[in-house]
Amino acid sequence: MNHKLILVVCVVLLLSAGFLEGSCENVTNVAIQNITYNADAEGPFFDVVLKNYGNNLAAGRLEINFKCAQFNDTFIKNFEISPDKTMDFVYYYNFCECEVSAILNVKNNINKQTTMAKNFSAVVINFDELNIAVSGKIFPDINATFRILIDDVSAKEFYRGNVVNGKFSFELPDTGKFVIVVESKSCNTSEKFVTKYNTIVTFKDAKDGEITEGKETKILITDQKGSPVNGVPLFCNGIACGRTDQNGIFKFFANKSFVLSVPETASTWSTKKEITVKEKPEINILVKKGEKEEENFGVGDSVIITVKANNSPLENVSVRITMTGTNKTINAAINETDVFLLNEEGTYEILAEKENFKPAKKVFAVRRNFEVNFKQDEEKERVTLKVSDAITKEGVNAAVVTIDYVTTGNKTTKEITQREKTDTDGEIVFKIPPEKYSFCVEKENYNKFCEERGLIRTLAIRLSKNYIFENHYEVFSNLTLTSFYTYKDVQVIVDEIFIKTRKGNFSVQPNYAQSNIFLNETGKYEIYVKRKGYLDAVVTIFVEKTDIDVYLSISKNLLVISPSKEVDEIRIRCNNAGNEEIELRNITWEKAENNINNISEKNCEIVLPEQYRGKFYVNNIHVPANSTDKFKFTIRKVYDYTWLYTVIVIIVLLSALVIVQHRYKKKEK
Repeated sequence: MNHKLILVVCVVLLLSAGFLEGSCENVTNVAIQNITYNADAEGPFFDVVLKNYGNNLAAGRLEINFKCAQFNDTFIKNFEISPDKTMDFVYYYNFCECEVSAILNVKNNINKQTTMAKNFSAVVINFDELNIAVSGKIFPDINATFRILIDDVSAKEFYRGNVVNGKFSFELPDTGKFVIVVESKSCNTSEKFVTKYNTIVTFKDAKDGEITEGKETKILITDQKGSPVNGVPLFCNGIACGRTDQNGIFKFFANKSFVLSVPETASTWSTKKEITVKEKPEINILVKKGEKEEENFGVGDSVIITVKANNSPLENVSVRITMTGTNKTINAAINETDVFLLNEEGTYEILAEKENFKPAKKVFAVRRNFEVNFKQDEEKERVTLKVSDAITKEGVNAAVVTIDYVTTGNKTTKEITQREKTDTDGEIVFKIPPEKYSFCVEKENYNKFCEERGLIRTLAIRLSKNYIFENHYEVFSNLTLTSFYTYKDVQVIVDEIFIKTRKGNFSVQPNYAQSNIFLNETGKYEIYVKRKGYLDAVVTIFVEKTDIDVYLSISKNLLVISPSKEVDEIRIRCNNAGNEEIELRNITWEKAENNINNISEKNCEIVLPEQYRGKFYVNNIHVPANSTDKFKFTIRKVYDYTWLYTVIVIIVLLSALVIVQHRYKKKEK
């Protein structure tokens, strides 16, 4: 017997590790990973793969036993394997049927697979096509010869061919039962097989993909020769849906795509075909009462009906509106939208139809509506609620009124629900809840009515009268605010005073019914008072600027500014010789002057705080200005010419003296 051994060992020398604690011997962990069978250019072979799972260099003995149909054999190999590596033992063998077993012996081996056995066939035949044209492949991918025999008593051979790289194909004159025999070097392998015709599915009256929803469609089921497959049951998406007639025709009406399954018959194989159906777009009916979609309609309401498909408006849609249980029907053709009056209570059904579209239905109820009125009695802190019919205006007896509200105590919150039935006049009386509340009114044949009510107790604000004129106050003044319950005119302490101004908002938490607010900004104030269980009160006031006189004078190179009232800050801005803006000083009340030595000339501006409205005086003379908070002026250098005047006087006196002396000498002569 011809056989040979190839040993492939991947060796990497590593330091051994993994001693058992307290032991002087190394332990190993080598296992049989797998046994496989394949073939290459040299022939079929077995491959036994070992795996070292430890860190030690392992040595041992591998025994491989072959129990084949023709012979038995044993192969033994001693080996060494590096840490964490694999080792392949490749052994070439020609055989038909074999059981291959491997036994591993390694000193101090503690785990993993040490024995393994597998059965192998030399040739495994697989068929791809089993009809008139037969094809397939064998394993392993070797070159061999094959024969085709008729599977009967005669076992007649009628075809011989070659397996090339594991593949084979041939054609038969007809379907039937056959045997394929593959001949290899050492043995022959055979496999029985049956051939049938393939099943062909074609459309009779339409092309594939052009089937329209709701339209009758015919499908023809035949074999490869074109003969009809009759009487076979068919399945649509796995559910029985019909049977072919004597001509192999299947008729159906489809409203959506599906998978058609044709089962195997005595002469044909099974098949599947995906049937694509073009679905009709569905009509969408929208009903509205006013601007929003609504389905709780009342007698006397108008219903707005809109018809669309794929979010696009539809025209010329046939619409039938029927009141259930009656013969009352409205027929109309709608172009996108139409309006209908609902003058009777009951259940209405809308049917919308258009060619090449799926019809649609919409059902809605029309009931009677409530009319709800309130009468408030703040003195007794109660509310009278009256429920009437919206059309007849008569009180509705035994309507159920549900009132929901929340009460808060010491760190606790409690939800309260109160239910009452209206009396013969349609009325109920209940105590005003401490905070806002909601209520619903219900009765058979009426649309449910719900509403959220605000608080009933009202607050008011009383302001001190130190105003310039009504609701107009001067800045830097105190405003006294008093909060009280409007109905009883009783002062109450509020939870918060919230104030909005142009520069921002702020809050005050008062301890008394009266509070003082210092008005230090000009402009509009919005003042809100808030108390739980009461409606907020709000008042708007306007704070005006205060009048001030500003006096300017220059003396001995000093600019003196004198305001008539205390001012926190007056700013002066001037331009120097280079026309660059500079700020000389912020003038305060304590020191309202500025030295201007060595300044030849400047254009200056006085700026008052925004809370002031000023009049400006220069050397006690009022100078009109374009603005009440800004004043522009120019500083010029004043030159002293006294010395020149003195020189001129001296010259004149000396000239006069010379003239007098000259006249005196003349007289002496």
